[in-house]
Amino acid sequence: MAVWNPDNIKDVAESVGIASLNDDVLQALSSDIEYRLSQVLEEALKFMRHSRRMTLSTQDVSQALRVLDIEPLYGYESTRPLKFGEASIGPGQPLFYVEDEEVDFEKLINAPLPKVPREISITAHWLAVEGVQPSIPQNPTPADSRNQELVPKGPGANQNLAAINGSDNVTIKPLVKHVLSKELQLYFSNVCSAVLDENNDENRVAALASIRTDPGLHQLVPYFVNFIAEKVTHNLNDLFILSQTLQITSALLDNKYLLVDPYVASIIPPVLTCLVGRHLGSSLDPLSHHSLRNIAAALLGSLCKKYAKSSRTLKPRLARTCLKHFLDPTKPLGSNYGGIIGLQAIGGTEVVRALILPNVKDYESLIREPLEDEGSPKQAEAEAVLTALVGALQTLEEDSVNGMNGLTNGKAGSDSQNLAAKESDMAHASSLESKLAASLPRHHRFTIHHLSTPPTPCPALHSAPPGQKPEKTYCESHFLSVSITLDNAGPQVQILALETLVYTTLHLTTVFVAKADSTGYLHLLNLPRGTPSPLKTIASVFLSHLVATRQRKNRRLVVSLFARAQDQYLFPGSVENPRKHVLDDRGLVRWWCRVLEPVLHAGTTWISSRKHGRKHTSAAEAYLRVPGCDVHETRSFFPRCLRDITTASTSAAAKWHPSRDPLLDLCRSPAFPERCLIPRFPDDPKARFVDELDEELTEPPPPPDASVRESPSKGKRPGRWRSVSTLEQFWELMAFRQECSSGRLVGFLWGVFTPLRPESPTQDPLDPPPPSLPPSPAHQPQRPEKSTHYFWPLETRGTVVLPQKHYDRVNRLLLHLDYATLDIAVESTKRWVEDVGICAGRLEEGWGIEVVGEMEVSVEGGGVEGKGENGGVHVLGMGMVRKKKKKKRGTDDDEETRDEADGGGTGAGVQVLSAGLLRKKPKVN
Repeated sequence: MAVWNPDNIKDVAESVGIASLNDDVLQALSSDIEYRLSQVLEEALKFMRHSRRMTLSTQDVSQALRVLDIEPLYGYESTRPLKFGEASIGPGQPLFYVEDEEVDFEKLINAPLPKVPREISITAHWLAVEGVQPSIPQNPTPADSRNQELVPKGPGANQNLAAINGSDNVTIKPLVKHVLSKELQLYFSNVCSAVLDENNDENRVAALASIRTDPGLHQLVPYFVNFIAEKVTHNLNDLFILSQTLQITSALLDNKYLLVDPYVASIIPPVLTCLVGRHLGSSLDPLSHHSLRNIAAALLGSLCKKYAKSSRTLKPRLARTCLKHFLDPTKPLGSNYGGIIGLQAIGGTEVVRALILPNVKDYESLIREPLEDEGSPKQAEAEAVLTALVGALQTLEEDSVNGMNGLTNGKAGSDSQNLAAKESDMAHASSLESKLAASLPRHHRFTIHHLSTPPTPCPALHSAPPGQKPEKTYCESHFLSVSITLDNAGPQVQILALETLVYTTLHLTTVFVAKADSTGYLHLLNLPRGTPSPLKTIASVFLSHLVATRQRKNRRLVVSLFARAQDQYLFPGSVENPRKHVLDDRGLVRWWCRVLEPVLHAGTTWISSRKHGRKHTSAAEAYLRVPGCDVHETRSFFPRCLRDITTASTSAAAKWHPSRDPLLDLCRSPAFPERCLIPRFPDDPKARFVDELDEELTEPPPPPDASVRESPSKGKRPGRWRSVSTLEQFWELMAFRQECSSGRLVGFLWGVFTPLRPESPTQDPLDPPPPSLPPSPAHQPQRPEKSTHYFWPLETRGTVVLPQKHYDRVNRLLLHLDYATLDIAVESTKRWVEDVGICAGRLEEGWGIEVVGEMEVSVEGGGVEGKGENGGVHVLGMGMVRKKKKKKRGTDDDEETRDEADGGGTGAGVQVLSAGLLRKKPKVN
């Protein structure tokens, strides 16, 4: 029964013309009204609690009505409390009403008008600096804080009412000095005078030591910063004062008790003035200012190293300023000298390689004239600039020499023996199917469908420099599909697909991993626990096969990919399979690093199975860029054995470089504009960014799909962007792109293989080995095996070679199939295989190659250990936590066999982990 009185409803009904209502209707309406009122009150109470009040106000009820989409009440003000009066209309029937205040119109009319308010303005001021409140007019003084307790509060504090009462006196807070104790003021004056005292070395050293170690100087930091800026501004001709101000700056930065971060922006201008200032010191000694500039460069490098993490734009802004003073012909030679040593101090060899090396040729014309002016003061300055330039370039040579010494003496012998053993093994496994059989688990059958196209002319990967034609480029596509057979003799279902594009030019071979995906049906093989992931193994072996067979004499080869996680890419509907595990962005980058690691080892030294058993040796290096991640965060994506620099240099045959890219090293000339160094792969985030930056050019370039890409040759800076001047700046801006931000990560991975020592030089390195897969001459396009710009060996061709238009058609068919359930996936696999067979004319005989695994899997202690190249992993059970196996003598403990049983994906595709397995870090004893 409702609590609400039905008589009230009956009265309201009669007031609107409804004479009589059924009792059931009255009862139902009473219940509904009670429910609605309780609903409004509950919402109003929520607003009251969130406002941390104990009294319910009309504003809470209005907000509750608005949330419930009910028209709010009008006529009630919530800024002041309501006073209710009580009146009795009968026994037991009280009536509550709001008491209205009576207003005397005569007093209101005769009251003086309030003052006209000032115009609204907004100003910013410091409320507190390191816990100390500045005494400025906007901040209250201590006396005001004490008087604030006496200010009337509540309804009577209204300013308009106070003006009516005549109490509208306005007080202005006086401007007082900063609250600083007399002891600190005396200390500051004595230290400053001691530092600038040229005749008393002992006091000067003691003052600097006090600034460097005293923990109670945090209130004096802004005073020191202001002192440094003032002295540098007014004493540009006094080298002693300038050098002492730099010493004070260095002492402040060395004091571990001081927080200098808020003042970095104020410290940098005086340091830059001492580095690249036009005229420093007296004109009597033209070389005396070089020592001051060296100190400023070292201090600038210390600032970048210490505060670059808190300010990502610090290094680019400083590098841009130093580069401007280095290349500006209107600047004196002293400014050029400061720009060179400043660039070297800011970023070391990376900045020298990216900013100084490409501009050496242009700077030669500026420095040649003063160098040839015998006996002039400018000749000495020019020689000093030339010495600084040569010293900066020598750091590149030292860095390259250190990079070549990847193995220490302690392990050189054992590693060389391991490499020789790998060469012997690879000599017996030259074909793709034999390599896969040697790496896949024993007695398990896989069907390989390898589809490829002949090399065809395509748009150049790199934009042409101004005034030059684009480099002639050929591209061939490879599509590898892996299937398993159900019940030994049953139908087949695809488990993995991998597509790669091979670009060849006169100078470079590029293997780009375009797409990869898995279906999640690998668990049907019922592999033993601890078996290395076949998907990772297949991807590594296939890339190793392409690297080994496509290596050309004296031509570098690069494997390029980008890792971007998606739920499905090549197999539509596969995400609905509950056994498919999709990796996140970080897991995907780590997965591809583990895929590339054996490719680098296999590509370091390889033996070709050709007529004379010729051996080629190449150096392999890996580069990883994750926009938005620093060096330490990027190194965390590496395989565990390579995350430590010292470990990686002794136990890994290839070098891994975090937060670096080989784009500048792979180009034909480092002087090319930045847009000519970045390749434009299909569906590549950095290619889309390059297309947007090309809109800044004075003359728009041809569209990306044009067969010829001409770069503009007009304008002030032909072929160069206005907003991006270096590759490092390009990657910094990539971190703010939508594809690389908003919680997403995109990893760009390169593997560079550089030939070092080809043997048997009299033999032509392009002689092809015998084919590993039987071709179909009737249906393969006829094209020469090699030319000046491409190399198309038989052993890298697919089982079926289709023209590009047929290849694109069968790929479009794959994207229209469905792999949501096992039955549908089996039918989709059959249809795709048959369609490719029809295009190739091999429907009846079939075109798949069956591979039977040969890798031994042994059982030890109730667990299963997969013996592969990277060691074994001890597995407790399906779905249980994995533990690393205890380290044996003479072997390295490696986690990399802890692979996912169902992983896959590319930089643009889907990555899949094992079915039902949980990954967990091993315990550290």
